[in-house]
Amino acid sequence: MVALPKVSWQPQIESASPDFLGLVALAMVRATPSLPQWEQISQVTQIDGAIESLINLAKSRFEAGDYIGAEEQFRKSYDTASLLGHDELRALSLVGIGAALRNTGQLLKSLDYFTKAAEINPGLRQAHAYSGLVLNQLKRYALAVDAFDKVLEIVPHDGEYQSMKGIALINLERYAEAVPALQKSIELGDHDPLVESLANERVSDL
Repeated sequence: MVALPKVSWQPQIESASPDFLGLVALAMVRATPSLPQWEQISQVTQIDGAIESLINLAKSRFEAGDYIGAEEQFRKSYDTASLLGHDELRALSLVGIGAALRNTGQLLKSLDYFTKAAEINPGLRQAHAYSGLVLNQLKRYALAVDAFDKVLEIVPHDGEYQSMKGIALINLERYAEAVPALQKSIELGDHDPLVESLANERVSDL
């Protein structure tokens, strides 16, 4: 194993700016190009906090409605995570990029990012959830159901996604499958107000 250079300081995640920490991460990788393992770098610098700081900054911009700024920051976190081989945060950054694109109306482009994120981390709930939302918007209801099923494999007791699955099934006129999903969302107490009336409505096809 390549010996790590000795350092006399530790990055202060709480006080340093996210952009600065991203540069530190980049410098560390460039300075030790033969060092293959993320864990080895993390043990010395705790630089994973740098990526999380970039993601948190991106989230704050997203929540403020600055989707272009959020996309830019998520791309920075993606680049840093890629350099350090941190797949979980790389996938999460891709979801962030996709979410920002979705909120600026670039649905098809956003779907590519959610798909790529799910390929990197199949257990990332957000990747499948956003895919389902976008597919629903694109009226690709069967694929939306598949995406929500993947979410529910990860978080089976999430009523919100049960209701989204149920509504997609109604759009497909698959009522016999829709009603149990909608009723489940009511039982879990997390659903759109319209779901209860949809679930209790008598459907002649049943």
